[in-house]
Amino acid sequence: MRDQRQRNLALAGTVLATLWGALAVAPAVAEAPPPITIRGSLESGAYLGTDDSYEFGDFTGLKDDGWSGLANVELNGRAPWDSGDIWYFHLFGANLALESRSIEARGGLQGLVDFYFEWDQIPRFEDDTAQFAMLGRGTQTITLPPGWVPADTTAGFTALDENLSRLNLSRDRRTLRTGFDLILPRGFEFATDYEYERRQGRWVTGAIFGNTGGNPRSMLIPEKRNWQTHEVDSRIRYADEVKQFEIGYENSFFDNRNDFLTFQNAFTGVGGWNPAAFSPDGFGRKGGPPDNTFHQIFGSGGYSLPFWRTRISGQASFAWFRQNDDFLSFTVNPALLVPVGLPRGDLNGEINATNVNFRISSRPLDRLRVDAHYRFDNRDNDTERDTFIGVPGDSLDQDTVDSARARRNLPNSFRLHEGKVDLGFKLFDRTELSTGYTRRYEERSFTEVDRIEEDQIRAGFRSRALRWADFRVDGLYSDRRIEDDYNVLAPLIDGFSPEHVLSVSPLSATEDFENHPALRKFNLTDRERYGADARLTVMPLDTASLGFHVGWKQDDFSASELGLRERETLSWGVDGSWAPLENVTTYAWYTHERLESDVRGRQFNNAVQAFDGTRNWEQQEVTDIDTVGVGAEWFGLEERLKLRADYAFSWAKERIDISVGSGLATPQPFPDNRFFFHDVSFTAEYEFLDGFTGRFGYLFEFLDQNDFSYEDTTPTTLTQVLGLGQSTPDFAAHLFSFSIKYEFGF
Repeated sequence: MRDQRQRNLALAGTVLATLWGALAVAPAVAEAPPPITIRGSLESGAYLGTDDSYEFGDFTGLKDDGWSGLANVELNGRAPWDSGDIWYFHLFGANLALESRSIEARGGLQGLVDFYFEWDQIPRFEDDTAQFAMLGRGTQTITLPPGWVPADTTAGFTALDENLSRLNLSRDRRTLRTGFDLILPRGFEFATDYEYERRQGRWVTGAIFGNTGGNPRSMLIPEKRNWQTHEVDSRIRYADEVKQFEIGYENSFFDNRNDFLTFQNAFTGVGGWNPAAFSPDGFGRKGGPPDNTFHQIFGSGGYSLPFWRTRISGQASFAWFRQNDDFLSFTVNPALLVPVGLPRGDLNGEINATNVNFRISSRPLDRLRVDAHYRFDNRDNDTERDTFIGVPGDSLDQDTVDSARARRNLPNSFRLHEGKVDLGFKLFDRTELSTGYTRRYEERSFTEVDRIEEDQIRAGFRSRALRWADFRVDGLYSDRRIEDDYNVLAPLIDGFSPEHVLSVSPLSATEDFENHPALRKFNLTDRERYGADARLTVMPLDTASLGFHVGWKQDDFSASELGLRERETLSWGVDGSWAPLENVTTYAWYTHERLESDVRGRQFNNAVQAFDGTRNWEQQEVTDIDTVGVGAEWFGLEERLKLRADYAFSWAKERIDISVGSGLATPQPFPDNRFFFHDVSFTAEYEFLDGFTGRFGYLFEFLDQNDFSYEDTTPTTLTQVLGLGQSTPDFAAHLFSFSIKYEFGF
């Protein structure tokens, strides 16, 4: 037995020696090294922050000073090319130690089946400067603190200061996606996807009491939200060299886990209120977005015709939206009289939507291309209409059906026809002239206008006639027209109860209106639009490029006596890059953007003043935004060392000028809003061993804002609104990162 064991060991030694010798001479005799089927990297380290800032940590999660973890991973695998196997996989994880983490995994058998899984988390840190005195934050009921002293204005809240504490406003979105794609025989393919999204956190909302234009009181309070959405869609596809099609079904379900928010009134003794609404007995309630479902069946396809290089394609879908969440009661205050209840228990909302797109693309001549497109979009709102006699602001007994407080829901419907034709003609090599025309026709219900028509003309020129230059310019003009008169009485006729409309009949636009008869909603009125965009890129050297761009657009609403009259944007900039050495690249850019708007209004308190042109006011708002940036990259030491540095600076200024007619007192000017932002970053990577790279990063951000609507405000700055005393975020933060990345393959 012992001799046999010695012979086995000797044989094993001989085999190992032979294999070692073969490996030692492998480079001289093997045709190729063994294929690497698994590649990946692991990165581990830490961040060091120097500043506590919600604004700095927005979206990233790095809001606190001190140390935070740094962890990233990537793994890829594929069967050897000569093995006959077809498996593969991919795994990627980023920011795994932060609240902004994401994970992606994918794998399957190439050409047969593909599976995927994705998870990401996005933190929103909105504000940490708010001050709040009430109790119940994070719940569905907000109440007054013990010993609260109510008053009819915020100036009388003598117990406010002693109860104020910081209120952090943040939210979080988490999304899960998964699905698979299965290749079927004879050119067919089946795919299905599922997505789950959850949004949680605190939003600021207004808690309002009051029933006229003069006696409302409001409190800004935190609203807890927990929104969840589930989406599933499945489809089957077919494709060959000539034709393709797809049919599928999609379903979405939205679930609001917090149906309402109840709040206690901080105000008392306001004229026009029912005493039952006074603090501390008065409570209010508001509802959240209702649960709802969405279903859609869809199909699309394309076919290549055998002449003129022509292809036709189309898409059609039919969707139905449903919403039957239970209504809240008219008021949460049991002391208010509500003799007429809700007309029904829920909305039973029903919307059906049809969408059709058809396109044909052809090249009848070598130098001519033709594209034609038609779109039909129909949204039919079949929700039943009823009269709701609401309780205004939880502060007054219910009124009668013929009062202005009896309102009807407006199931707005929409129908659109759009036709588009584009032509392109090749003048000579790499130079094309194009033109296009679009015609839109809209029909709407329960709005001030029934029909809207729009014509748009486009033209463009593109050229790469010179090897070192690329130039393009595009222009457009559109004219939107209201075919019938703008009916200023539509909100009154459609939105109020028939009994109330009859009580004020005959209706007159000079006496009976909700919005001023001369006021036009900018999306429902005549508009002329002009626009142009140009871009030039030149490469005077193989190692350098320079680009120029300019864009301009103007919307003219001159037919509107009151409302938005004009809106204009102008942007231009320059960017360039240069590689003076093979291992050095530099780049820089500058952009300027100006946004201007002109709004005209009228201040009035009665019907006589409403038609007094001397009481007009006009607001001109101008915003200038400038951004400049420079950067450079360098690598050396046989590409083991890589350095990169970037700097960006952005500043913005918003100016508001007000002019008034002779019938109004001269207003005080608005202060300018200003914004300054600096961003400096530096990264260094050094591969100190094969597969091992040390990384160092530095980031400095500086933000300085001046917004007059927030500066020097307190919770009692407004006498009729109990605010949160928020301020604009300013910070100067340094962030260092240290990590080691290991890359491997086998």
